[in-house]
Amino acid sequence: MKNFLTSTVAVSALALMLGMTSARAEDAVDPNARQGGAITITYKDDVATLDPAIGYDWQNWSMT
Repeated sequence: MKNFLTSTVAVSALALMLGMTSARAEDAVDPNARQGGAITITYKDDVATLDPAIGYDWQNWSMT
């Protein structure tokens, strides 16, 4: 059991290190990027309710 735990921790640490190095390589800033801005999100249908106690479907949950 101890051997399984050790190997699991080692594999997890290796996967984390590999994931961090690939994410670090993509941190280049676009020279044409501008600070700020706005995003507009539209939905096909109206929101059923804004009450979080009632609106537990995916569309209402994403609005709260």
